[in-house]
Amino acid sequence: MGIIRSSAQILQRETALSENGKEMLDFILSENDRLSRLISSLLDCARPRQPNFKLHSLHAIVQRVQDLLISQAKRKGIRLSSEFEATDDLLYCDEEQILQVVLNLVLNAIQNIKHAGDVTLRTFSTEHGLALNVDDNGPGIPDEVRQKVFDPFFTQREGGIGLGLTVVQQIIRAHGAEITVCSSGRSCGARFHVFFPRNDKPGR
Repeated sequence: MGIIRSSAQILQRETALSENGKEMLDFILSENDRLSRLISSLLDCARPRQPNFKLHSLHAIVQRVQDLLISQAKRKGIRLSSEFEATDDLLYCDEEQILQVVLNLVLNAIQNIKHAGDVTLRTFSTEHGLALNVDDNGPGIPDEVRQKVFDPFFTQREGGIGLGLTVVQQIIRAHGAEITVCSSGRSCGARFHVFFPRNDKPGR
């Protein structure tokens, strides 16, 4: 895939290219990127990396995701906000894997909102652990679909691969945590609820 992309980029520098040729190269590059994402997702599903557990701040991970996606959300007129209510946000986890989980959940919410809306990330403590809710005010997820959202290749979005939430579930399970989806408590949209039991390093 890298060779195809590099070759197409070299061809783009040719001054004698016709407009049709330039358009074809754009198609090659966009399809190359799409297939690269698909291959990466397939590898993540088929050969997931074992977590490297260390103590990290869940709030810092959520804030990093918000910083990464705030511009993308604004372009769609979406307000991305966070509410840090957890009294103790320290968590034994693989920082990059949990970052990927939160990124995927927020991107999923942004993509499902057709027009201006809200996505809220909220952390809170419970008697038995640490929780994260990702709420949106999009169209929501019908009851008959909720049981399928984590299935490989299931997607309702045009152009979607259907592996993002599958990878999320794999990572969550590897961390001894749980993820569920329901209606948002604040709107007609969707809520993804992630629960991390309060215990020592998983697998120790």
